[in-house]
Amino acid sequence: MEFEELKGTIKDIDVAERRTDNDNYLEVVIVKRNLAALLFKLDTFFGPVACTGESVLVPSVRQVIKEFGGLTTGQTLYFYEKAGNFIFVMLWPWHDGEHITLKFVRK
Repeated sequence: MEFEELKGTIKDIDVAERRTDNDNYLEVVIVKRNLAALLFKLDTFFGPVACTGESVLVPSVRQVIKEFGGLTTGQTLYFYEKAGNFIFVMLWPWHDGEHITLKFVRK
């Protein structure tokens, strides 16, 4: 599955808000009830979660995700790198426990 195909499957999930959608970036807000379906798709594409907080990331990965807000404890990163090309997803749960901001990036 390539970036565009995964982006299409993410967009097919019922979202609460669409914020940004361009060639290399998709940002949406999903509701928690849709999280299991989303995680299945992400696990299939990326494999296991890269991390759930920035502290364990190598500096090069931290630098790549920094311009998109980075990660703090409780947030999730899926990350793929091949030949200097990066694809990643960041999941940021809201304090309300019901919403999650998803940032999907090709860089």
